[in-house]
Amino acid sequence: MTVTLKGDDLQNTFLVDETNKLVQQSAYVSTIPNLLEVEATGSGCVFIQAILRYNMPPSKQSEDFQLAVASNKIDYLGKSINITACVRYTGKDKESNMAILEIKMPSGYEVDEPFVQELVRSGSNTYLKRVETEAKQVNFYFSELTDNLTCLKFFARQTVAVENIQPATARVYDYYEQEKAVEDSYTIDECIEK
Repeated sequence: MTVTLKGDDLQNTFLVDETNKLVQQSAYVSTIPNLLEVEATGSGCVFIQAILRYNMPPSKQSEDFQLAVASNKIDYLGKSINITACVRYTGKDKESNMAILEIKMPSGYEVDEPFVQELVRSGSNTYLKRVETEAKQVNFYFSELTDNLTCLKFFARQTVAVENIQPATARVYDYYEQEKAVEDSYTIDECIEK
């Protein structure tokens, strides 16, 4: 079987037969965007896949908020972690509009939902009005933030063992003026909290 791949600045021909039917063959597409045409002749079966990989440049950080997120293990096995997020408003007004703090969980971890819901019920933070949880993210809704540092501490538990966990992200932004936003990333510190 012969497979031909054509596109802007690209033309590759792949021969698939009994000697290489299980060998991956690939072509690098350097021009993006690009319209690719694939033509196969002969008899047989092939699997064709296109993968686009890219890096997004970091978004412009607003000077209206400060955000710092940290996490560390609670037990030696790393089955439970605590996450501490501290945020403050640094804009020109006395306080922000309604603000949302979104914190994504590290791969393989889920937020401890009853604990974060208790953060609202306890009333320990007068500006925290609501919490929404998804399996991989928690969203904290504040009526406003001031220049006083507001810190929230909560827990997540491991549901799936994952190797080489990449940094998770957090973002705080003004609900009405979403260009006023700051992002941070965090990793799980190997130190056990006492």
